[in-house]
Amino acid sequence: SGTAKTANSANQGQGQSQETEKLDLVKAGQFYCSYFSQSALKQMQEHLKTGHMPPVMKRYLTVCFIDLVGFSTMSESIKDEKIIDVLNYFFNQLHSTIKRFNGDIDKFIGDAMLVTFESAEDAVRCAIDIILKDLDVINFKLHFMDVPEIKVHLGINTGWVLQGNIGSNERRETT
Repeated sequence: SGTAKTANSANQGQGQSQETEKLDLVKAGQFYCSYFSQSALKQMQEHLKTGHMPPVMKRYLTVCFIDLVGFSTMSESIKDEKIIDVLNYFFNQLHSTIKRFNGDIDKFIGDAMLVTFESAEDAVRCAIDIILKDLDVINFKLHFMDVPEIKVHLGINTGWVLQGNIGSNERRETT
């Protein structure tokens, strides 16, 4: 009887441990989802379902490249920690606008970002909002952080793109 209780307690402990591990995996998955574009997440889900990498996809998309003007020069006069704060604030502000216009952030490249849209109209409307609204909000806050006003270069192009997994066997990204 005592042995049965001990075995039962051990099994319950194992069950709790497995539940904790599952919960940890869910939390990790939620955390790491922010490191991938929606398109990359869809490809990963397909990979998990089928067990093989999805093929290269040819899609008609609008691509928007957004780059901070003169950021390298500006960053020379800002403390290291503040540079990261400025970039993260800038990207967070733009992320909301990009999502509102159905954009998907493909990647961050230093002080720039590459965004895809299924609709050219959405991309243009998003770019207009960034220029006419977001930059004012961003620069207002940066003024109080003693950071010079920022400007952006925006490039938009529509056409056929190839999306797939690019990289080496040990390090890849979906683009």
